[in-house]
Amino acid sequence: MQEESTTCQKCGKEVPRTQFCIYCGYNLVERGRRPSLESSREEPPIEAYKPPKIRPQPDVDDTSFFSSLYDIYKEERRPPPLIDLGVDPELTHLTKEMVKHHAWKVKLCELLMEEGLQERVFTNIYEGYQKEIAQLKERIEEKTASYRDQYEEKKAELEKTNLKLEELRVRVAIGELAESDLLIRTPSIRENINTIEKEITRLEKTTKQLSNQPLGVTRQEQFEHEQTARKFIKDLDTMVEGGKLSRELAASLAEDFEDTINLFAGMVSDETERELRNELDVLEVRFKVGEITQSELDSLRSDVLSKLERFWKQ
Repeated sequence: MQEESTTCQKCGKEVPRTQFCIYCGYNLVERGRRPSLESSREEPPIEAYKPPKIRPQPDVDDTSFFSSLYDIYKEERRPPPLIDLGVDPELTHLTKEMVKHHAWKVKLCELLMEEGLQERVFTNIYEGYQKEIAQLKERIEEKTASYRDQYEEKKAELEKTNLKLEELRVRVAIGELAESDLLIRTPSIRENINTIEKEITRLEKTTKQLSNQPLGVTRQEQFEHEQTARKFIKDLDTMVEGGKLSRELAASLAEDFEDTINLFAGMVSDETERELRNELDVLEVRFKVGEITQSELDSLRSDVLSKLERFWKQ
């Protein structure tokens, strides 16, 4: 019995009627099932899909529309910015009030030196200032101590959190925990570390600003208040001898005014001003030991004061 054969439509060779061509591997069965090219051409073409008609819309800038949506999305996804409020407003207010009361105290003593006051009137007003200054100082010290305590607590918390992350890595390294545990827990710990570091930075900045508060007086006024306070202490004995003050009150004032002088002198932060102020102190010492005369002191002192005034106007 002769084996049936067919012609491979790919390579053109006569081959047994099997599924695949023995020469080129062409699938003879699938090819046989498919309609020929000619028959397929005879079939009516399938209509292409036509989308439904859409009513024309007014011209708009699609690019700007979608860009704006993208920008809104970015704004929603962006984390809120950190707000730096600077130093506690209450602390700034307290500092200004304390400096103001010290200035009033100095002016009161200047009035006593120039015009004279009844000791009882002077004492009542002066003690009122001193009481207010003490309360303000106590409140300022409480606030500053609180900020410094928060700063130290956050530093300790950061160290503890970093240690926790390192311990987690060690536990994975020795096989106590799986690597997947490290991958799952690390992001939350890292986020906590970043939050603590930002808080530390804020508190660090605040604690540095505690000694540089807005004081409500100019640098020239600071200097003048300090010089008036020094002169008042120097003239206490003269006022006692002149009957303006009792010796007990004079001794108390001398002690109190040391704090006032230190307050105004401590406000100087610029190195140039500090050096010029130091020159004035040196001149006083040179005069006391007899190195220079009164006229030389006045002349040299006037030169230094002129330099200070030019510096304050810069």
